[in-house]
Amino acid sequence: MAATRKPASKKTATEKSVSSPVVNINNSDPDKDIKASTGIDNNIPVKETQINSKSSKTSDRKVLPPMEKPDMNDLAEVRSCFYGNLVYVSRKTGYTIEWPEFDTVQYLSVEEVLNMRNGDPSFFANHWVKIVGENAEQIMKFCQLERFYKNIVPFANFDDIFECNIEEMEMIISRLNDSAKETVARRAMALIEEGVLNDLKRVKSIESATGFELK
Repeated sequence: MAATRKPASKKTATEKSVSSPVVNINNSDPDKDIKASTGIDNNIPVKETQINSKSSKTSDRKVLPPMEKPDMNDLAEVRSCFYGNLVYVSRKTGYTIEWPEFDTVQYLSVEEVLNMRNGDPSFFANHWVKIVGENAEQIMKFCQLERFYKNIVPFANFDDIFECNIEEMEMIISRLNDSAKETVARRAMALIEEGVLNDLKRVKSIESATGFELK
């Protein structure tokens, strides 16, 4: 029997022939094929950006300025803010000094001021004394006394507080600690007796701010 030949099948219009990609394995420069097919040249150098996280963090830090250190034998001008007789006896050296009355000034070495701060900080915490004079700011910073004087009366002369307007005066006094308020009340009472402080409204304001009755 003779073999019959099947007719070749015809491709429809919707069918597309797909050819497999040809890879030239003998090409000596494979990068050229990649560039031709992708449009990317691998030989272009890539710029790398490095971020130094450590330097970016430390660049915002402030540099502490060097602290000016006074000589330990320099003298500090120490004014009494205590209304009455005030005596200091050093716990370390036994050194004794006396302020006989309010606003009296005595001189202590910087070393002794440090001894007072360490042995009897109540002299500063209760505002019994105050460092004044030309080198006051330097000594205050060196001895770290500023924290004791945040609410201290901001006047060189203590009596100047009574010359402020009544509202400001009352606000300043009310922010003082109890010991300083007592000193203010005692000083106000002395000025009343001397006839210097005779404004009744001002006196009542001082009584309100200190909590003491002035007679």
